[in-house]
Amino acid sequence: MKKLSVAKIARSPEIEKWLDQFSTVQRPIAESLLLHLRFVSRDEYSEWLRLAVGSIESDASFALFAIRKLDAQEGQVVPYFDAGGNPTFRPPQTLGSEDLVYSLISNIVRGDSSRFLDHPGLDQMREEGVRNVVLIDDSIGSGDRVTSFMRSMMQSKSLLSWWSYGLIRFTIVSYARTREGEKVVVRSMVGSNHPKRIFPKATKIDFKSERVYAGSDLKLRWEKRYEDILRR
Repeated sequence: MKKLSVAKIARSPEIEKWLDQFSTVQRPIAESLLLHLRFVSRDEYSEWLRLAVGSIESDASFALFAIRKLDAQEGQVVPYFDAGGNPTFRPPQTLGSEDLVYSLISNIVRGDSSRFLDHPGLDQMREEGVRNVVLIDDSIGSGDRVTSFMRSMMQSKSLLSWWSYGLIRFTIVSYARTREGEKVVVRSMVGSNHPKRIFPKATKIDFKSERVYAGSDLKLRWEKRYEDILRR
C-alpha cells in the first residue's frame, strides 16, 4: 500500500496548491495528515476483491450487487427492485467508486458465470437457488450507506421473506470498514438476535474486509498529532 513522503509532497504542484490554503501554523499539521494516508490502487483493489469474493463458501449461486445510493423521495425509502422484480434503472452519469465496483463485478462474473450472478432480478435469484447475496463497496465508514441500500432491497416482500426464513444470507465485502459501521449495519437489519430465534440475524450476515479499524481510535490512525488535527 502506497504512502506519500515529504519529497513527493514537495514535488507535487497539486499538493502544494492544496497546502497553500493553510496558515504557517496549520501547514505542518496538514502535511502530517497527508503522510498518514494510505493509497490503494485499482489493480490492488481488483485483485483483493476477486480473491475475497472467491473465498466465500457456498454450494449455491451467489448474487453480486454494487452498493448504490438511491435518492429518497420525500423521506420514503426507494425500493431497489422495481415492480417486475428487477434492479431499478441506474443513471448513466458517472458515480465515482460505484462505477469501478460495477466494472469489477462484471469481470468476476465473466470469469465464473456458473457461480456468480451480476445484479440479478428476483426471478433469476429464485430460479438459480441463490443463497448468498454479496454486497460490494470500496469502504464502510458510518455504515449509513450500506444500511440505506439494504433497506431499499428489503422493500421487496420476496427478499424480506427469504431473509426472515433463513433462506438467504448477506455477505458485505469492502476493502476497509470500521467496527462501528459494522454494528450499525447489523442493528438495522430486520429480525432479532435472541438466542431462542431459529435464525438470529447476526448469523445471517457476514463481513469481509482487508482492513478493519475502530473509527474512534484516532490516535492509532493519526499517531502523535491526532489532537492537533482535531483542533484544526
